[in-house]
Amino acid sequence: MSIEVFDLEGLKNGARGYSSAVSDGNYLYFIPLNNDSFFGEVVRFDLKKDFCDPQSWSFFDTETLDRRSGGYIGALFDGRFLYLIPHCNRDFHGVVSRYDTTNAFTDPSSWDFQDTQQFDGGSRGFVSGAFDGKHLYFAPYRTALDDYSGLVTRYDVAGGFSEPGSWEFFDVSELGSSLRGFHGAIFHKGSIIFVPYAREDRAFHGNLVQYQTSGLFADPDSWSFIDLEGINPRARGFVGGTSLGDSIYLAPYFDGRDRSGLVAIGHASPGSDIANSDWHFVDAEVFHPQSRGFFGAIAVGEAVYFIPHCLDGEVYHGLLTKMDTEIDSISSRAWSFRDIREVDRLTGGFMGGVFAEGWIYLAPFENSPGSRHGRVARVQPW
Repeated sequence: MSIEVFDLEGLKNGARGYSSAVSDGNYLYFIPLNNDSFFGEVVRFDLKKDFCDPQSWSFFDTETLDRRSGGYIGALFDGRFLYLIPHCNRDFHGVVSRYDTTNAFTDPSSWDFQDTQQFDGGSRGFVSGAFDGKHLYFAPYRTALDDYSGLVTRYDVAGGFSEPGSWEFFDVSELGSSLRGFHGAIFHKGSIIFVPYAREDRAFHGNLVQYQTSGLFADPDSWSFIDLEGINPRARGFVGGTSLGDSIYLAPYFDGRDRSGLVAIGHASPGSDIANSDWHFVDAEVFHPQSRGFFGAIAVGEAVYFIPHCLDGEVYHGLLTKMDTEIDSISSRAWSFRDIREVDRLTGGFMGGVFAEGWIYLAPFENSPGSRHGRVARVQPW
């Protein structure tokens, strides 16, 4: 099995601290979050070229066009446009940056910007999102350091980017005051799943929210929710996840006491209510002591790979964890591991990733507290 590492800082000073990676089929885009300060320089990799060739990589800084942009967590691709999801740039903001992938990456005319706060003042501070084929959904996280949000923002990709009618808003906290602070969203079988993370005072929670896309966005009957802690008291503080077959897999990060390895698996047929779905849990840490503290998950074939971030507040790691979904999840045979730090001891602490052209690419964020890095890792699935 191959593991390769390429350090972007060898190409450009400050090329570090990315929140995710997204593919448009021809290129990968590494999404800028914080390289010691919030920044907006997107990195693009040509999938047809050599991974370690400097000519395979290019850069574009959105802040040169709009100083409000930058500090993104996640991006979505609709088949033509790449949308960078706003999180924080000095303040929590709602400036969505859009790149037309049919035009030159470094041409300023290829880029547009829209501040969603122009349409709703609470629409800001997102963490990633999901695309259902017609609409983008931005997952609400927080609007201030200790002010968490439930205001879901939706954009109709067939509408004008700057047209108010293209944007809709629904505050799920009106369905329940605890429904706030989500860390990502997953498109699954005709529904959008909002991943539970935390509320004020670091109250990590398990309140998962589902929107059925066949229903009206503003209709409360289109929405349902479940508190996973009611099924397993440790089921809280997830960061992203993925959909595979009839199941969703939530990536465990922090259970309120320590970094967690408790994967939540929900089985739901199309159109079913998530609250009535079959949920079970398996602790990956049982199979490897460092299999915990993940930032997202990627489905490849019949396997789910969990993206390594950190083991506690001080120790970061690079243990990529694989779960084979064709084997009972409580069997050790379902689990296997590859430690990227065996190839490069400074490569770990990833935030998000993507599968493209036979490789899993992992976005570099930091390898110790506050120590951002630019070491992109790619791993061949095994």
